Amino acid sequence: MYWGEFLVCSVVVLVFFTVLAVLSTKTRKYKWFTPITMLTAGVILSALSLYIPIFYQSYNKLGGGLFESVYDSVKSSIDIFGFNGSLGKHIGVLSELKLSIYNGYITMFSIIFVIAPMLTVSYLLSFFNDISSYVYYIFRFNSKIYVFSELNEESYLLAKSIEENKEEKTLIIFANVVKDRKKKNILIEKAVGIGAIYFKKDIHSIKLVLHNKNRELRLFAIGADEDRNVNLSFELMKKYKGNENVYLYVFSTKEEAEYLFMNAYDSEFKLKVRRVDVVSSLVARNMYEEGYEKIFSNAVEKDGVKNINALIVGVGKYGTEMARTLPWVCQMDGYKVKINAVDIRKDTEEIFTSLCPELMEYSGKQIEGESEYELNVHSNMDVYTDSFDKFVVGLGEVTYVFVDVGEDDKNISVAIKLRTLFARQSCYPCIQAIVHNTDKKNSMTGITNHRNQQYNIDFLGDLSSCFSKKVILNSILEQKALARHLKWGKEDEFWKYSYNYNSSIASVIHRKLKKMCGMAGIEKSVDERSEEEKVNLRILEHKRWNAYVRSQGYVYGGTVEKSGRNDMAKTHNCLVSFSKLPLEEQLKDDD
Repeated sequence: MYWGEFLVCSVVVLVFFTVLAVLSTKTRKYKWFTPITMLTAGVILSALSLYIPIFYQSYNKLGGGLFESVYDSVKSSIDIFGFNGSLGKHIGVLSELKLSIYNGYITMFSIIFVIAPMLTVSYLLSFFNDISSYVYYIFRFNSKIYVFSELNEESYLLAKSIEENKEEKTLIIFANVVKDRKKKNILIEKAVGIGAIYFKKDIHSIKLVLHNKNRELRLFAIGADEDRNVNLSFELMKKYKGNENVYLYVFSTKEEAEYLFMNAYDSEFKLKVRRVDVVSSLVARNMYEEGYEKIFSNAVEKDGVKNINALIVGVGKYGTEMARTLPWVCQMDGYKVKINAVDIRKDTEEIFTSLCPELMEYSGKQIEGESEYELNVHSNMDVYTDSFDKFVVGLGEVTYVFVDVGEDDKNISVAIKLRTLFARQSCYPCIQAIVHNTDKKNSMTGITNHRNQQYNIDFLGDLSSCFSKKVILNSILEQKALARHLKWGKEDEFWKYSYNYNSSIASVIHRKLKKMCGMAGIEKSVDERSEEEKVNLRILEHKRWNAYVRSQGYVYGGTVEKSGRNDMAKTHNCLVSFSKLPLEEQLKDDD
């Protein structure tokens, strides 16, 4: 009998599956590839290797065979998970072996008898966690339910904001949550602290059928991996597409995600899907809430014209969005805008021009009835060099600065450096800088130098502000945009197409700024305006619209008389000066 060979096999198998268990902690590619399943498989196979020669030896003395040996070996290997591990009846067989082989078998059995019950306890704990969560869920039958695809800093902050600002009974659920016994589960403790429950399962695997169908169910695909968010969303769309009172929020900055979702719509689709782009949302909210104060109120008047001179430092996600936004936001009678955007990359200008070709093409042009702005994108510009300092000084009286060069600390240091450079020129523009860390933002707000001189830098973009109920769920800006959209379209088209959603948001922002800038007639209804007010506001709105549509990558196509709009090609026949529009198109610019 090959006792030594079976012992070696047992050791190798247990070591191999232990290595797999360690590797499984670094990936979630397969649901079955987890530490518990790998260790369980290793223990069973390792125990099987030990039991087979023991039972074969015993049955061989009694005239038995291989079948009985394998059967009892499998049964005994499984029994050890039920706290039944014992070698009492096998000691006689093992005692006949050489001392080294005997000690090897005793050691391996001792290890296995310890590991197996621990795995059993782990299974039970994870099982009862989901069971207890389901029980809690059932007893919250009449609650609004908010389900997050995973537990991370962003999802926790949003859930916390929902709980703190709840108006009625709510239940918060986190999916895909696995406790790590080696680390402090701080986020789990925080989640439990706000009354949330959690499941190990993915969000689409949780059974959410036992609740009042008249209560809202809101689902959030909110992980750091945007591709995973999109994949989870497809599963959720299949599962809930016929549910009228269900909302799905997909956190993704990728425009292609929207086109993928469009293909999932059919006649039975009632689920409301919204792609949440935290970058564009931040910039839009900033313009709506503080656009006049930060940009228009600082404009410098010269020869009867108020000049806005903006500098964008860093043309990443936030800088790009700001560079696309300022040209249409600043379309206002009596104002002139100049925008300079700088970035360290060598191909920044080419990338931006590819993104918004006509927005760059029309920069600096002065055509009556057309949007007017100057937009310059500068590549290969290092903010820590003397050439950058000289460039900034040469810009003249800058009125607005936006900083996002990447990391929070760099944004802070660059903003402080710019304040110093401008102060040397007796120039004090509004400076806004992106800082994601809430604690860091709070500590830097109101900073002064050793002479107690305030830097007056506005830090924005912290997670607590961006991931809140007010911003994501109950946005006043979003509600007004929906009301505006409903004047000409259906609600499902507002949620279904980002173009409709974003264009309505832009329209609401600019209308508010028109009022604050005192555009004549904007406070009146269209019928109450004088003919001059009507014409002026139509021209202004068309200028704004032209700049906005170009910021989305659209170019002129077709003819004015015959529609050339092609959203796949991003062409539009109305991207012309106001006077070239037919009257029926001009009347559409009534704001």
